[in-house]
Amino acid sequence: PIGTIKIVLVDLRANSNSNGTVEEFIIGRPDNYYRLKIPPRIWYGFKCISEEKALIANCVNIPHLDDESEICDVNKFAVSYNWYT
Repeated sequence: PIGTIKIVLVDLRANSNSNGTVEEFIIGRPDNYYRLKIPPRIWYGFKCISEEKALIANCVNIPHLDDESEICDVNKFAVSYNWYT
C-alpha cells in the first residue's frame, strides 16, 4: 500500500442507532495500514491526503449489481462535511 487516505463514513439509515453519525478514518501511514469494513447502506467517500499518490482496494466476496450503489455529489449531500480541511 502507498499514500495516505481519508475515508469518511455517514450513517443515514432511518432505523439505525447510529443514524446521523459521521466517522472519519485516516489510513495508510507507514504505521497505520488496516482493513476497514464498511457495513451495507453506509454512505462513504474518500480522498488522498498525502503528497504521493494513494491506492485503495475494494475487496468484495460477492458480485455487486450496478443498481446496488448510488453516487452523490459531495456538494449536494444531506450531511454537512468539509472535505477541504
